[in-house]
Amino acid sequence: MTGVGEYRLGLGLGLNHGLKLGLMVGLKLGLRVGLTLNVGLRLELGLRRTHRPGFGSILALGSVLV
Repeated sequence: MTGVGEYRLGLGLGLNHGLKLGLMVGLKLGLRVGLTLNVGLRLELGLRRTHRPGFGSILALGSVLV
């Protein structure tokens, strides 16, 4: 009977650790994408003044994919 309890405890700890890791990775990825889009939007706004719309979005998408 102790084996089952230990197994469940191990599973619970593993899931908890996995969730924490997933959250950290998700946050880092979210921050990276958010910052990249922010930079892309700023670039696009800056380039719109020079009459070249859409370039910032392409840059943002390209850097997110990389």
